[in-house]
Amino acid sequence: MHSLTFHHYEDTHHLTQLYAGIGLLAKKGLVRCAYERSPAYQILGFGAQLLTLTLNGQRKIAYDMDDSDRVIPEILQWSEVYFKRSYARETHGRLSAKIQPLGLYYMSYAPRMGLGRRLLKNGRSALRGNIADLVKVLALHSRLVSWLFALKGGSSVNWYRRFEGSPNPSREPKIIFLTQVWNTKNITDRQILEERLDINKMRCECIAMLRREFPQQFFGGIYPSDYALAVHGNFVIPDRRVFHKKAYLARMHDCDIGIATMGLFGSNGGKLGEYVAASKAIVSERLRYQVPGDFSSDLNYLSFATPEECVAQVRRLVDDFDLRLAMMQRNHQYYSSYLRPDVLVWNSLQKAMEVQ
Repeated sequence: MHSLTFHHYEDTHHLTQLYAGIGLLAKKGLVRCAYERSPAYQILGFGAQLLTLTLNGQRKIAYDMDDSDRVIPEILQWSEVYFKRSYARETHGRLSAKIQPLGLYYMSYAPRMGLGRRLLKNGRSALRGNIADLVKVLALHSRLVSWLFALKGGSSVNWYRRFEGSPNPSREPKIIFLTQVWNTKNITDRQILEERLDINKMRCECIAMLRREFPQQFFGGIYPSDYALAVHGNFVIPDRRVFHKKAYLARMHDCDIGIATMGLFGSNGGKLGEYVAASKAIVSERLRYQVPGDFSSDLNYLSFATPEECVAQVRRLVDDFDLRLAMMQRNHQYYSSYLRPDVLVWNSLQKAMEVQ
């Protein structure tokens, strides 16, 4: 059994996957958890997408789940192994051998054992005096309460088993792409503004072309935020219930093909992880960041750089049952070997003991 002593741990959605994996390993008796706040907590402040721990009282490990490829210098210096969600081999390989790829991300929950109680305690401390926010935190963590009230960010609807699916392709494949656009109002940083405009343009143009090319098979559109309705109204699906996680997962499991575009800072978005967990055939914008294992274009996904290429790659999958089946089977295997929350965390612990 490994001992994990946590130093910096927050209740943010980017970290749910790690907590789910740790909770599952603890339930199996493979790890035990202890808690010891570190100075990093004061350095970084509340809400950082970061988990730091010591493995077996010796090995200092950091998990950086931020969208960008930036690393935190103080944490890199402190750690002996630094797992990065947005891992760029060329950049990070030159920077430090400590930095290692973590893998694909998606929000998921599982039994958290003692860690869940610690996170709730942190939430109570941070939200002291704000009763409404405190009640929301408690409700999201309760699987029963989040199920009863159908809370879209709650542990019930995001339970890791709800994402899992088997590779069972249909002879009449359906295609899904439900997404959002980023608000570009009041953005003063030109680089951030241009990136958001590019992301929004790619998503809307893909939706428009897929609707035209596959009118009976494609279901997709933009979440109806006030900004989306005002700026991208033609691509919006007005009914917000469609985007509730429970409804979304039911529809996704009924589809063979999922479309994914890059996230902020060129990150591998959560949609990509969800599709892999569900054993889907995937058409994805070209990936900038690498993950462990053999996850590659043409085998796990078909890549595109333009909306026209997106449509052409979808057509390949629609027309080729064997290609679709092989990709779904390969993603099913990748999920079992690398992405399931407990496997992802266990693999990282094993890797941490190997890195010199």
